[in-house]
Amino acid sequence: MQELLLAAWTAIGQWDSTRGYSLRSYVVWCAISAASHWLHAQRQAKGQKGSSPSRFAIGLDHGPNVAQWEPSDPESQVVAREAFAKAFAGLKDDEREVMTGIAQTGDVSLVAGLLYRDTDFRRRNRLGNEQEARRFARSALRRVVNAV
Repeated sequence: MQELLLAAWTAIGQWDSTRGYSLRSYVVWCAISAASHWLHAQRQAKGQKGSSPSRFAIGLDHGPNVAQWEPSDPESQVVAREAFAKAFAGLKDDEREVMTGIAQTGDVSLVAGLLYRDTDFRRRNRLGNEQEARRFARSALRRVVNAV
């Protein structure tokens, strides 16, 4: 909302009556356009922003170490650890290998790259390139996060 209002105020000062647009049309267009750009930036969309998928999963590659996150109160810590253990037990062996690597490094892309270079792992999971390996790693991470 704040971005929308700020863009509207900014547009009022930039309006040029000789261009053939009414003040109202120009302000509405500028405000919506600026707010839309801000939203796309928040979800890290690239390319054609209106149709680009969200890139939140990439934030896990560069964010804080996933393995170091813990809830603040002791009771929640116990519940979170039990939920994580249950979710981890429900993974396939290769997914466990991915999660172990993520827990050790905190970097999804690094783990995916290392596992892609492992010929046996790559063949077992039919990974054609490193992008597919990253998808596989993110999918394993998503399964655990959703289960917890």
